Amino acid sequence: MIYNSLSLISENFLHDNEDIKKFTHLLLDHKIIYTVKRSFSHKFHPGVTFFRAFMINSGLHSDLQNLHDRIQEIDLAASDAGEKIRSAPILTEKKIMELWSIVPKT
Repeated sequence: MIYNSLSLISENFLHDNEDIKKFTHLLLDHKIIYTVKRSFSHKFHPGVTFFRAFMINSGLHSDLQNLHDRIQEIDLAASDAGEKIRSAPILTEKKIMELWSIVPKT
């Protein structure tokens, strides 16, 4: 199975959900993910919803390096990177909450 290293999350959802915002900042602080782009619309879902793009940093952590051959990466320096970001998969609120429910609470 090939995984996409890039995912989009609704800016409104991040703003309105304090737990998810804190968890996202934790992932950013530990350099597991990084922000690629902020406040843009999706290519296939135009409208008033804006997204933030996050990319998995698969080269930094040994656990993620094991998945390197199964993660589809985007070359951010390529001329078509903007279009690839705008058409990346959206992590829906439902999916985020499903994932959040299995995160250990400390």
